[in-house]
Amino acid sequence: MVMQCPAEYHLCLPNKQRSEAFCDLDLDCVGDQDNCRGFTVACPAQTGCCVVSPFLAVVPDPPPPAPPRPPAPLVPVCPQYMHLCAANKQQAHVFCDVDQDCWGDEQCGQSPAGRCIQHPTIQPKPDGWVAPLFNRARLSTEVCDNLFLDRLHLFRRMWGPFPRTQNRKDDDACWARDRWAQWSPQPAEKYFEDILSGRYCKLTDWYENYNEAHGWFTRSAPALLGFDPDIHAFCNNNCDAASVNMLALFGRTPYNTCRNFEWQMCAVRGLLNWQGDREIVFARAPKTVYMDGYPPFGRCSGYSEGGCNLETGFANDDIFYLELCLFSQVCANSDRMFELDVGERFVCDLDLDGFERLKQMLLEGPSI
Repeated sequence: MVMQCPAEYHLCLPNKQRSEAFCDLDLDCVGDQDNCRGFTVACPAQTGCCVVSPFLAVVPDPPPPAPPRPPAPLVPVCPQYMHLCAANKQQAHVFCDVDQDCWGDEQCGQSPAGRCIQHPTIQPKPDGWVAPLFNRARLSTEVCDNLFLDRLHLFRRMWGPFPRTQNRKDDDACWARDRWAQWSPQPAEKYFEDILSGRYCKLTDWYENYNEAHGWFTRSAPALLGFDPDIHAFCNNNCDAASVNMLALFGRTPYNTCRNFEWQMCAVRGLLNWQGDREIVFARAPKTVYMDGYPPFGRCSGYSEGGCNLETGFANDDIFYLELCLFSQVCANSDRMFELDVGERFVCDLDLDGFERLKQMLLEGPSI
């Protein structure tokens, strides 16, 4: 039991005026019954109620101490510039690879790591740790989640302001640049708000200055994605006649990965030219896309502006891998997407929480 005072009063020790402990509205603890501080609820008249007797109260037992935090589990960790990879035919144990395909050979692109592969070190699990990737990983929602979580992965660095250029740590990404003037800054939030709302979907000629297709349709035209040779084969080299929308920006609206993702979000919203029922089709079946498949990911396969290497750029064939994984983040039914055959219709159920998670990962940027 302890002595306590009502609200607004202060517990005071005995003094010349009071032989026992008392409760005083004034901090000075003089003990005057009259003439105390004003503007109180307990004694608004400031007289006759300035001092009261304390009361005994039961003190609850203190809460038990929090249990000690368990130590962080020990996991394999790779140095900067390297990816943690699962064992395979080339490597009998988990290993670190400069290349994102996790193949495990001694041939790789130039890297600040100084070597192609090495053993990881065992450390307490750091924040943002990503489980080892399999070199023959077939794309799926789970695999895409892990690839985006890996801040070293090329998916985090395919967002330079200019066509097929990388954004490095602390560099401006394309969402921080104006849509039409790539040297002019803009708030990053504007980009994500615009593509989520579909602000420019109907205002953009997605075929500008492209001679082989124009978006001239006479019937419903789903969005078509895939590797370039697969797209041309699917359309028989005439995507207007095949009545499918494709992305081909070569004009006043400069191309970069931000425009690519914007076009995908337009497809999700069903806002492309003559696109009926928000339908999307694929010229390469998503269920057949492997990280070490053909064409290979992260190996400068396909068209590039010329600066394709580990440091500065990437090539056209890398984009379809990214497109599938972007859909996996923003479509609540992405598992269904990874079951599709060529030409099978897909309608994305937009996941707003997934879009927000993806946005935060992209804004966090790469770690190199």
